[in-house]
Amino acid sequence: PYMGFDMLLFAFTTVILGGLGSIKGTLVSALILGQVMSVGSAFYSPLSSLGPFVVMFGVILFRPTGLFGVRGRAFGFEE
Repeated sequence: PYMGFDMLLFAFTTVILGGLGSIKGTLVSALILGQVMSVGSAFYSPLSSLGPFVVMFGVILFRPTGLFGVRGRAFGFEE
């Protein structure tokens, strides 16, 4: 029942980090998170899967719409 759950979490993290509705943002965030996981596994392997979530929370603190997200597009609301 848990097959693919880890990949689902990383896919969710990638989309949120890139910005909802942004294909370019998703591609850039996938590259960033892949590098974070690779570097994390080189330094301390047991915590390498924690790195993408730390990056996601850091970006969301400073840019809530993601890297390439646009604010106010959902449901026709404009700011």
